[in-house]
Parts: sequence; C-alpha cells; structure tokens
Amino acid sequence: MGEDTPDSGPLASEPGAWAWVRSVVAWRLLLLFLLCAVVPTTVVAVAGYQQLAGALRDDADRTLERAGESLRAELVGRLDALVAELDRLDDRLAIQSGPWPRSLLNDLSQSFSEVTYRGQRERHVLLGERVEVAGLDAEDEAQLDAGRALLVPVLDETGDASLLIARRGEHGLWTARARLNGVVPSWDEEARAVSTDFCALDGAGRVTGCSSSLARGLDPRVLAPRGAETARHFALAGPDEALLGYRRPVGLAPKFFDPEHAAPWTIAVMIPESEVFAPLLAFRNTFGLLATLTILFATVLSAFQIRRQLIPLEELRRGTRRLAAGDFGFTLEIESGDDFEELADSFNRMTRTLHTQFDSLQRMVEIDRSILSEITATRVLETMVERVGELYPSDVAVALSTESGAVRSTTHNRVGSVIREHHGDLSAAELERWFPGAEPRALSAEAANDDGDPPWATLLAPHQASVWRAIPLRFHADLLAVLLLGSEMAPSRDQELFARQLAAQCAVALANARTLERNRVLAYYDGLTELPNRLLYRERLNQALRRARRHQQPLAVVVLDLDDFKRINETLGHDAGDRVLRRVAGRLQDEASRQGSLLSVSPTIARTGGDEFMVLYEEVDGIGAAARAADQLRSCVGEAAGGEGHDVLLRASAGIAMFPEDGEDLETLIRNADTALHHAKEHGRDRYEFFTPSMNERAASRLEIEAGLRRALDHNQLRVFYQPIVDAMDRAPVGMEALVRWQHPERGLIQPGEFIEIAESTGLILRLGEVVMRQACAQAARLQRELELPLRLAINASPRQLHGNELVPTVLDALREGGLSPSCLTLEITEGILAEANPELLDQLAALKHAGVQIAVDDFGTGYSSLAYLKRFPVDTLKIDQSFTAGMLSHREDRAIVQSVISMARGLGLGTVVEGVEREEQLALLRELGCDRTQGQLFAAPMPADEFAKWVREHRDQGV
Repeated sequence: MGEDTPDSGPLASEPGAWAWVRSVVAWRLLLLFLLCAVVPTTVVAVAGYQQLAGALRDDADRTLERAGESLRAELVGRLDALVAELDRLDDRLAIQSGPWPRSLLNDLSQSFSEVTYRGQRERHVLLGERVEVAGLDAEDEAQLDAGRALLVPVLDETGDASLLIARRGEHGLWTARARLNGVVPSWDEEARAVSTDFCALDGAGRVTGCSSSLARGLDPRVLAPRGAETARHFALAGPDEALLGYRRPVGLAPKFFDPEHAAPWTIAVMIPESEVFAPLLAFRNTFGLLATLTILFATVLSAFQIRRQLIPLEELRRGTRRLAAGDFGFTLEIESGDDFEELADSFNRMTRTLHTQFDSLQRMVEIDRSILSEITATRVLETMVERVGELYPSDVAVALSTESGAVRSTTHNRVGSVIREHHGDLSAAELERWFPGAEPRALSAEAANDDGDPPWATLLAPHQASVWRAIPLRFHADLLAVLLLGSEMAPSRDQELFARQLAAQCAVALANARTLERNRVLAYYDGLTELPNRLLYRERLNQALRRARRHQQPLAVVVLDLDDFKRINETLGHDAGDRVLRRVAGRLQDEASRQGSLLSVSPTIARTGGDEFMVLYEEVDGIGAAARAADQLRSCVGEAAGGEGHDVLLRASAGIAMFPEDGEDLETLIRNADTALHHAKEHGRDRYEFFTPSMNERAASRLEIEAGLRRALDHNQLRVFYQPIVDAMDRAPVGMEALVRWQHPERGLIQPGEFIEIAESTGLILRLGEVVMRQACAQAARLQRELELPLRLAINASPRQLHGNELVPTVLDALREGGLSPSCLTLEITEGILAEANPELLDQLAALKHAGVQIAVDDFGTGYSSLAYLKRFPVDTLKIDQSFTAGMLSHREDRAIVQSVISMARGLGLGTVVEGVEREEQLALLRELGCDRTQGQLFAAPMPADEFAKWVREHRDQGV
C-alpha cells in the first residue's frame, strides 16, 4: 500500500512532548505571538524613552539658563563691587594721611593682587607691584572721564587669567589687578552645587576664567558666540565626555568698557550629559528587565497554547502522510473536546471510505489487466464473469453476448466459483429489444416471466437471489453483451459504480477482441479468394521450417502463376478477372484438400499476388512426390468462367524449391522457387521447374547486366550504329536503320541481344530509347548535310515506349533538337503491338503521323498478322522478317509468304523492306517479286556514323 515513510507505523503512540518544535507552523505562530507582545512594548518604551529624554533635556536647558543668568548677574555684581571698592579708596584718599592701615590692605588683598594710584603729582602702590594700563588713547580717556571703568583681561604665561581695572576718581586714576576667581569667588561652590561648569570669555572669544580644569580644557572656539547672537544652547564633546551647554552674553555697558574689543563678554555654562540623562539610563535598565520578562512570559504562554493546538494537528499531519503513502490501516485518537476531535472523526471516516475504494480500484485494475490481456471475446466474457464478485456482492453472474447479426448466443453462468457455458438461440435484435439504452435496470425472475418469458428467465429462476441487476455492455452505442448480477443484499452505491465501470471496461475489451479477430482475418487472409495471404503463408512456412529442422524432414515451396492472365483483365475487364481468380482458388483448394487426404500433413495454399499462388508441402516424400503434387495443382486450373458467357482456358506455370537442398531459410526458399517459376515461363510456360543453382547464376548475370546498363546510361556508354537500306533495283543507299550497341569499358562492344530484353523487363528501355532517339536524329541530320542525300532514318520503338504517354513528345523533341525533318524519320513498331488495338496507342501513332513521321511494322509475318490491323493503324511500310528471307530460296512456303506480303503491300499502297539479304540470289529473287528496299550483310553490316558516311560516298554513284 505504498512505501514506508518516517511517520509510518501505528498512530496509537503519542508524539513526543517537544515534537511540535519541529513544526514550521509552530515556529510561525510563536514568532507571531512574540511580535504581538514585543512590538507594543517596544513602541511604548521607545515613546516613553523619547519623552523622558526630552523632559530631561528641557530640564537641563532650564537649569543651564538659570545658572547662566545667575552667573551673569553675579559677575556684573562682582565687577560693580570691585569698582565700588576702588571708589571707596578714592574717597578715603581725601582724608587719608600717612600710610594706609594694614587692616585695610589686608581687606583689599581679598579682592585685588595689585593696586596702584596715580595722581597729578604722585603715584602710590598700595598692593603688589605697580600696575599700569598702557596704550590709552583719547577715546579711552574720554570713557574714563565719563565715569566708566576700564576692564582689560590678561592671561599670563601659565594660562591664569586676571583682570586689570582702571577707574578715574576725583583725585586720580586707580588701577588694580584682580584674579578672575577672585572676581567670582563662588563659581566652584556653585558648580559643585548644580553639577555645572562655567567659563567666562572676553570680547575676543578668549577664555578668561573657568570653574574647573574640565572646562578650561575646552576649545574656546566652541564656547565663543557666533556673530551677534544673544543666548544659545549647545552641545559639545568634552575631553572625557559629552557636555550640554548654554552661553549668555554679559552686557558691561554703561559702567564698563573694554578698550580693545567691541564684543561683550560671554558666560558659558555646561553640564555633563551623563548627569543630565542619568535617570534615562536607569529607565533603560528597568525597561530591559521588563521587556525580557515580558518576552519570556509571552514565549511560555505561546508555547503552551501552540503545543495544545499543534499536537492534534501533528496527528492529522502524520495521518495524512500515511494516507498519501497508501497506508489506510490506522485510526486517529484525538480527545481534545473541540473542533480537532470532530475533524479527526471525519478524517477516520474518510480513511475507511478511501481504504474501501482503493482496494476496489486495485482489484479493478487487476481485473481490467486480466480482461485486456485476453485476445478472444469468449475469454473476455469468462474473465469478467469469474471476477466480478470481487467488486460486486453477487452470488450469480450471467453474461449474454451475441455477434451483430448472429442468431446464437453464448451464456457464461457463474454460481459460486463454477462457470458453465450455455448455448441458446438469441439474435442481436432481440437482445437490443430486451435491453434498450445504456443504463442498468433491475430484474427479477418473476418479473421476467411477465415480460414475455425472456431468454434469461430460465437462468434466473433456479437461483434464490433477491436482487437482480442487468448492466448493458455498449461500445459506441453498439450492444455487445449484457451482464446479469444476482445477490441477496442490495449493493452500495460504490459497489454498483464499480460494477458499471467494470462493464464499461469489459465492453472496450470485448470490442477490441472482436476487432482483433476481424483484423486478423483481414491481415492474414485474402479478401478476394479468402485464402491465406502472403503474411500468413510466411508465418506457417516459418513454423514448418522449425518442425522440418527438428525432425529432419523435407518440405517443398511451390510458386504457381497463371500464364497470360493480364490478357483476361485487358480483354474481359477486371471484374471478369476477379471471377476467374475466385474460380481458380476454389479449384486449387479442392485439389489441396484431395491431396491432404493422401498426405500426413495437409498442404497450405495462399494467394500472394495478383495471379500468383504459393503452396507449402510438409513431410513431402522426395522430389518425385513434390513434382506430382505441383503438376496436379497446375493442371487443375483448366477452364474458368469469366462471366457474360465467356469461358477462359487457363494455363499455369510453377516453380519448386526443396528444403534443405535449395535453401534452409524462408527468404532463400521463396526466392529460389520464384527463380524456378521465371525459368519455367521463359522456357515455354505451362510447365513446372525445380530450382537449380544455374538458375541463380543466370539471375545473377541478369542483375549484373542490369547494374552495368544503368551505369552505361549514366556515363554515356551507348553507341548508335547504322545499317544501310538500299533500293532493291539499283542498290543505291536510300536510308539507314539505327541499331544500339553498348561500349563496355571492360568487355568491349556488346550486342543488343545481351541487354535489350533485360532493359525491356526492368523499364530501362525508356531511357535507352530516348538516348538512341536523340543521338540518331542528330547524327542523321549531320549525315544528310554532309552527304547531301535525303537519307531516311529508321528507329525501333519498344512496346514500353508505346504504352506510355511520353513517346510523342520524346520523338518530336529529338527531331527538333537534332534538326531532322519528321518526314525523314520512320518509326518501327512490332506486329504484336498492333494486336492490342489500344486507343491510346492509336492516338499516339496518329499524332506522329500528323507530324510527318512514317510508321513501319517490323518483323511482319511472325506475329498476329491481320489485314484488320493494317486497316486500323496508320502504317506506311512493312518490314519482312529475315527468317523468311533465309528460307526463300530453298522453301516454297517462305517464298510464297514473301511474295504474298509484297503483293498485299503493293495493293494497300504500302512500301516493303526485306531484312537479312546475304546472297545475290536472294536479291535477284526479291527484284522479281517487286520488293522496294532491302538491307542485310550483302550490302554492309551495321557501322558507326563516320564509317557509314564513308560507305555512302563510295557507293552512292555505283551499284553495291
């Protein structure tokens, strides 16, 4: 039931707990569930992350803005405080007498490192060294006079920033140096309080002070403002980490001014990003843990649910694979209480149904193979009746069959396992009347009697079957048989369907068997005589040869052919010929039956051709027995009715080949018997001949000549010789007869007697005649021009040329191409052609006559001489055969024939030519008889064209 698969075996064993992991569907569902859990969580986390990052960034920006504003105010306040302290010193200078108190200087050192006073006449250094602000121009002096303080940032070699302050008081110019940290002493504490770093930049963008080394390591170009911007948030990469910053210009005017730079000072505030987004990192860590827990929970829940759903699906999948492999012997056990359990029940019902149908189909295939393997209609019906019980619950099976048009039927009745054959009278028309149409019908033995006692009533009555079905077997609407099935229980729908399918297949097989039987008759038997044909004869001969070799016994192959049967078809018609053949076949069968009663094995006779029959004699008692049997067959042909009151006297020739002397295989025996038949026909017909090796030699010689003649035609080896035709009275040349010769490259010149007959029988005479016609016409025209004599050319036309439709165009084309006038050509035909009186032949001769060609009857007197033929055909000349010329001097009969023909020709207005003149006495006699022209060895033998021209020149002015 199919090949084993990895899942084959009983499905009672549960699949492993993790078997679902191998399922593609399981992984697809798991991935879908995980996506459903992860995607929303990820979207929410990303949105929250972005919102938290934005909030932290906004908070950092606000912190930086507050710090920047605070620092700006603190810086301005500090500067105001320094200027105010210098103003207090200027006020105290007015009341100061003597040295400055140390306590004052100590307090002053808290803000300044150096303080210098320059009056109009004196200069005082209060702290440190003297401080001078050089390079003040008139504008700077004007600013100082206007009450504004001069601020000059100074960077020493170490990079520390200090601030020079100049203030004009009432008593003089105060200059002081203040450390920038001293200017804003609370920067470090403020930075640590808010986790910010600060830097101050002067108007040139130089860093004048920073709150920490981190800030002092930054690039001033990053901290410097762009153009005239007021305030701006920025981000930059610090030496160790990224920073967020805020820069704010510090407006010093109107209290302060920088003599070197127009731009205001700038306060830059920075916070490390790590401190700003520290809550974001905590959020990210928390989210990662939550996401991992969510995925784990979704995976476990999904796996549980998938396993719960896919275990039934896995059972169904394994069951489907086993079902596809042809294994129907299993049951799915699924108790899930849901749709899967219902699906498993449906699957089990489907499996049982398919199991039943598959078994039935297998049996159907086997039965169909058995039925189709039968070659006879009887065996087809027997096989169907014997095996229909495997598909249909029948206790009795009856098959009624009849050939179309027959009046007898054969019934095959199966009761249990016994098959009986019953014969009864039943025609095809009756069977068609009782079972019209193609649909099955219900029957019963009781109802059958009510229908008029049909022929199957007696068959059904003895059996106690309660359900009867009749299934017609039709092929292309033809009723071939009827199948009657009886059972005790009603069949199922599938069983009845299978029975109908079996009947349909049986109808095809039955039709094929009958067709094969008819085809065998057509293939192995002759349709006209109902004798075995060549194919069946060869099969039987093969079988006979095997028996002859095994038992070392002789056999004879006889080929028998009717003589001149073609004449019957041509004179009486083909219908008459068919009647003759049927009559001959009947006589041959009767003779073969008579001989079979005397022989141990009856002879086999077959018609193998148009008028050819072949006979097989097995266990023949030598050559003598074969000769007697063949001669009796040949002699029994006798007369046969041809129809319309015509009785035809038939003769036959036979050829005989013996096994093993004349051949040990089928082809050799048939070929040698055929060779013997041809030899019998060539040697007088109405006889039989045994095969001899010399016949093969002659046949081989004929084949060699035929092949050489074909090469001669292809390589232009044919030559035309000319024999003079002279006037009988003065012996002057008046014409010439064209005679063909074969210039063989090895054998030299070959006379026409060796190849003309072969050319005629093989059809090569058509090509040969055309070659001679064209060559002779061209050479005759050339000779006429050279000799200035109107010599007439005579050319022989073969019967094959006259039977075709190409003679007239061939002759006219040769005359036109050679340049010879039609009035100078005489076409010689044999006397036997005149006897055919063929209308087509008359039309061709009339066309040539109309064109100017003359017609001569060659060898007149040797064939079917008749004045009626001379009257019907357009003949101009009679040529008397040389056989009469040879005996003319010594035999009175020959002389009388020649004299009669010459007299008859003169009376009909025809010319005469006598052939074979070899003696002067013959010529003298012909002159006395009034002959017109002669030819023969007395004058000249046939010669080539050049020699003929030379001969004519020598004899045209003198007698020969």
